Amino acid sequence: MTTVLRAMVLVLAGLWAGAVHGDPINTGPSGIALSGYDATSYFGAAGPQPGSYSFQARHDGATYLFASAANRSRFLATPERYLPAYGGHCSLGVTAGEMLDVDPTVYRVVDGRLFLQLDHGTRMIWMLDEKANIAVADTMWPTVVTLSKLRD
Repeated sequence: MTTVLRAMVLVLAGLWAGAVHGDPINTGPSGIALSGYDATSYFGAAGPQPGSYSFQARHDGATYLFASAANRSRFLATPERYLPAYGGHCSLGVTAGEMLDVDPTVYRVVDGRLFLQLDHGTRMIWMLDEKANIAVADTMWPTVVTLSKLRD
């Protein structure tokens, strides 16, 4: 995909979803990371499962919900294994320098890392050259965080 086409898609996506600025961890208006989905569940066969307020944990200033006490314990033992890339913002959006919200059910796990996307169309674009997109987003993320803080 050409850079121009990618930029056009992301501009339209940003207008539709609204860019998120300031917080490197996408907690949305609820203050809950992953829109309340259990971070550990993305790595299981059943895929993302809603968490419960009965099983919550705080990490790096964000609250995470879990489907069970066992899942919460797994997360607390090795949170870095389960945290979404780019603070849970749209991975493709990061390649264009934006922090966009996500649909928490639209994701990919690549090499043990969780990548969330704005929607199914964005995931399809992400997957056209996933390895290159990961490399670009990994490079861009520190700059995206810095610029977002300057905008606020």
